[in-house]
Amino acid sequence: MPASRRGRVRKTRCSLRRRLGRPSTWVRVLKLLREHPQEAVEAAVAEALRRGAPGLAPVQEILRQAAHAPAAVPAVPIAREDLAAIDVAAPSLDAYDAVGRVA
Repeated sequence: MPASRRGRVRKTRCSLRRRLGRPSTWVRVLKLLREHPQEAVEAAVAEALRRGAPGLAPVQEILRQAAHAPAAVPAVPIAREDLAAIDVAAPSLDAYDAVGRVA
């Protein structure tokens, strides 16, 4: 393993140890490097921490979603101008993460 990659792995390991606490959890997260690129695991860990859900299952789910991202569906042209003028914002699925949290 090149020295630069070892350094990044060490940095990721230290970050996980600080944030996740239990060694068994971060070891299992690090084992995800066997199946996924390091950049993808780092991004998934960062996203899980941003969402306030540090743990193996959230990191695995983020990796799964990234690997199976839905294809973009092209917009269908609308002939009626009154309907074409309606602008509907895309939903933010991040709001669902907050549903299960206890204040």
